[in-house]
Amino acid sequence: MAQELNPWCKKVKKSLIDLNWSVDDLAKAVGFSRTYTSTVINGRLLPNSAVQAISDVLNIPNTAHSED
Repeated sequence: MAQELNPWCKKVKKSLIDLNWSVDDLAKAVGFSRTYTSTVINGRLLPNSAVQAISDVLNIPNTAHSED
């Protein structure tokens, strides 16, 4: 059974849709590989430095580690 996405991950995916960006576009913007970026935005790995970099590029709050 699929694990529910973290709310921050959902915000990232919505932002990508709103910007008409692919994971590749985001990866280039933050300077990460596509694979690593995908791992982060799907919530499989959430290192704070990567979350912050993605949050900064997409102008969304870094809430990946909050209890909300």
